[in-house]
Amino acid sequence: MKTILIIENDHTEMRRVMGLCSRSSQGLAILTAKDEKNGRLILSDKCVDLVICGTSFPGSSTCAVLKRIILGFPYIPLIAIAPPDTIDKSDLLSLGVSAVYENPLNGKILVEKLAELIERSSIGTINGIPTHSFLQMLESEGKSCTLKVEGNRNAGFIFIKNGIPVDAETGVISGKKAIYEIISWEDVTLEIKFYNGQRDRRINKPLMSLIMEGLRLKDERDSGNREKPSVAKPQHKLKKVSTAGQRLALEFGLSLKLEFESLDSGFDSSLAGMVPEKCIIVATPPNFIFTDTPLEKGSAILVKYRYMGKLCLFNSRLLRAIDTPQHLLFLEYPEVIHYHEMRKTVRTATYIPCAVKLPGQQQFFGAFVDLSSSGGLCRIKTRNNKELPEVKITEEVELNCLLPGLKGEQQFKGIIRNVRKSIQDVHLGIQFAQLPPHLSDAIESFLSPAK
Repeated sequence: MKTILIIENDHTEMRRVMGLCSRSSQGLAILTAKDEKNGRLILSDKCVDLVICGTSFPGSSTCAVLKRIILGFPYIPLIAIAPPDTIDKSDLLSLGVSAVYENPLNGKILVEKLAELIERSSIGTINGIPTHSFLQMLESEGKSCTLKVEGNRNAGFIFIKNGIPVDAETGVISGKKAIYEIISWEDVTLEIKFYNGQRDRRINKPLMSLIMEGLRLKDERDSGNREKPSVAKPQHKLKKVSTAGQRLALEFGLSLKLEFESLDSGFDSSLAGMVPEKCIIVATPPNFIFTDTPLEKGSAILVKYRYMGKLCLFNSRLLRAIDTPQHLLFLEYPEVIHYHEMRKTVRTATYIPCAVKLPGQQQFFGAFVDLSSSGGLCRIKTRNNKELPEVKITEEVELNCLLPGLKGEQQFKGIIRNVRKSIQDVHLGIQFAQLPPHLSDAIESFLSPAK
């Protein structure tokens, strides 16, 4: 059943309008409010398909009440009813009023207009289509409407004019932040609703940029890396190393962050291969594949990654993009790599065989591939082990290894701080726990040449 709301402070006039509306063959549910305040409360709480509003309210100008309702609820059509010879119809129509009638009302015309506007108030509901895909459809059709999106136990509105999103709102947020949030929702229900065109433009980005950013933020939330509020951070002085005559010591599958000059977001990727001094091959970020976004040859790209306790980055350009047999990007091989040390303590590359015993007494054999006074990176391969360990962050493990400068196998404990797993091996970032003084001295002595 469709619902209309009549806002009218004159009791006699309200009853007359209610009587005319009851003639509709649609079996309307009729709600009433005597002033703007009560009307807005009903509109915020109930699903209303049409508003019929008077134009004379004590203490308010003719246009003020109508304008506030139209701007606050642009997805509900509104019919204005005014005393004879008191208004300029064109003024009200320019505000976004859908129709204007003067008393005495023609019941037949009013009922016909009711039926037309109620039909337009909600065109239909769609399930099973992601919001970003439907927005692209609306863009290609140049359609104007309000898209109501329900998902993730939330509801939001995207206001679209000629296929272009101009504003959005969900909860207390609006504009770009709101559309990014709405695009990230999964398993949504979409409803195409009326739009009166009276919404200030607060979104000025192309649709594709909005979709890319919304999906990027979704990826960050899914991986547990929510964006933190921006705070001033100390700037690190970058060091650099030339790649001339050297093959980059990077492992296939290494996680990368790609920042494109033409876009204001970073995108997740991974290293797929390289031709030394020729090109780097990386996986095309899923966002580009999902939205079928073309990438222009020669585009400037900043590549960031973490390696051996360093944050590394280099500038590159897109040489080529392919989509068969795999979605891959070929990037210009870097001449120089910039980096800064992320750790407070000095680490040095090494190879110290060790055994890692988990709480369940299961033991795995591996080696420390870098070492510091406070911990190290232990690599455990499938070789020499029947299976790879399943470990959790903050889990305590027992370590047995031969440390430089000491005789015999040493036993001590460590705490898992990070885990990186592939098919072939597992890398465990281990912080030493309650390291005895003689072991600390031996490690410090070993590291001293690197300081």
